[in-house]
Amino acid sequence: MSLLDRCKYPGIKFKLIYGGRKNKDSRNGKEVFKIRKTFGLILIMAFILVCFGLAGCSGNKKETATPAQDTEKGAGQKKAESSADLFAKGQKLEGMSYDYLLTSGNLKMSGRVFIMQNKLRSEVKQNGVEVINIMDGKTFYSYYPAQNTAMKFSSGNSEEVETPLDYIKNMNTASIRELGTEVCNGVTCRVISITTPQTKVESKMWVHGQYGIPVRVESSDGSGNKTVIDYTNIKVGKQPSELFTLPQDVKVTDMSNLPKMPGN
Repeated sequence: MSLLDRCKYPGIKFKLIYGGRKNKDSRNGKEVFKIRKTFGLILIMAFILVCFGLAGCSGNKKETATPAQDTEKGAGQKKAESSADLFAKGQKLEGMSYDYLLTSGNLKMSGRVFIMQNKLRSEVKQNGVEVINIMDGKTFYSYYPAQNTAMKFSSGNSEEVETPLDYIKNMNTASIRELGTEVCNGVTCRVISITTPQTKVESKMWVHGQYGIPVRVESSDGSGNKTVIDYTNIKVGKQPSELFTLPQDVKVTDMSNLPKMPGN
């Protein structure tokens, strides 16, 4: 039997070692010792090779991403928000308040505005006189607190400074050009450029990244005169209903029923 066969059939080693003649001389004893020694070394070598094989299988194992893991990685990547989605956030706002500053050449106007759905209240000073304009969707009032008087107009006669919501109504997103991201009036904004198809006049707008409303608008007319409106101290949320009503004891003069002037 070969040495390889002995490794395959270790159970018969006792036959090989102790079988044969019973008279053991010194020569036979030496041969038996050599066989034992060789067989022991073979077993040790085989054990070492098996251990290394197992270690190699466990140590060099590569992790393969499953389809579920790949899906999770893809889901973690945030999709860039489109201009349409940005303005849609502003159109969903229920109410807000803000300060504004309008600059056009030598003209400067400032005030505070409150908006709740189709209602609006603006507080301004004209030649040092406080004027509160209130529009409830159908009627427009100019209220003078110092005199406790007010004038009533139809809503179509109001001439208010554009609100942030006015700029995003019916926005043609096809005419928008993205210019990047900047911090304006203390908030992170998307900067966009809008070109009016009819006049080809370009306006620049800084849009609030969270609320989707402009915080600054720069525009020019056909003659190149520049107008800038800044909206600051913006607070989004429901506004108190009493802001959009006149005090009960105010003397109101109804101007909505006056005859129209010729040519109007």
